[in-house]
Formats: sequence, structure tokens, C-alpha cells
Amino acid sequence: MRSNRLRLLAGPLMLAPALALAAGERPMVKVDCEPTDEKLVFHCMFEVTGRKSHQPVEGAAFKVNADMPAMPMAHNVKPIRPEPVAGRPGSYEGRIELEMRGEWAIRMTFDEPVRDIVIEKLTFGDAAVTTD
Repeated sequence: MRSNRLRLLAGPLMLAPALALAAGERPMVKVDCEPTDEKLVFHCMFEVTGRKSHQPVEGAAFKVNADMPAMPMAHNVKPIRPEPVAGRPGSYEGRIELEMRGEWAIRMTFDEPVRDIVIEKLTFGDAAVTTD
């Protein structure tokens, strides 16, 4: 009987270190934006993975701001909170409305699973968005 009790306790204890490691891991984000039919509005996908594990991060809570490195603090872009994409773990989406085309620093400020900031530079053109 005693061995059954140990077996039941061993399962949750063996999982705890893996969950703690994943929860404290810094996020890495791949940003992919496409122009919409609306002028200067872009639909963006954010693929969030663990920086070390490369595993999708579910339940992430973050906001996205945009700033032009060539003109810091000159533009006021309304921050967005991307929403999870159903059926795609680690995928989030949102629409960014910019004030002009050009190079923008996309700043993702995470509250969950850890507090962190990730910045990606993208160039928003007439027909395409490219990474620098």
C-alpha cells in the first residue's frame, strides 16, 4: 500500500520543475504583418515561443506599441493587445494602425508568462512588410 502512495505523489512532483522552467523562460517573438485594405492599417501575427525551448507559449499577455527609430516619440500609435488564435498554440493576432510608412520598432511588453520586453524592427511599405 505504501508504494501506491509514493507513486501518486511522484507524478506531480516530477512535473513541477518542468512547469517552473517554462514559466520563467523569456519569450521570443516572430512578427509577420500584412497590409489591409485600410490605409496604414496592418494585420499582424505574433508567434511567441520560449527563447531556449522554442516551444509555443500559450496564455501570453502582452501589449504592442510602435515607434519610428528615426523620429523617437514623434508618433502616437495606439497600443494593441493581441488575441490568441484558436487552434494555433503560441499564435496571437492584432491590427496595428500606423501614421506613415517606413521603419518602425515594434515593442512587445509582456505581463505573462514573465515580465519582459521584446523589440523587432520592421519596414512597412506600400505592398509588403519586411524585417531588417
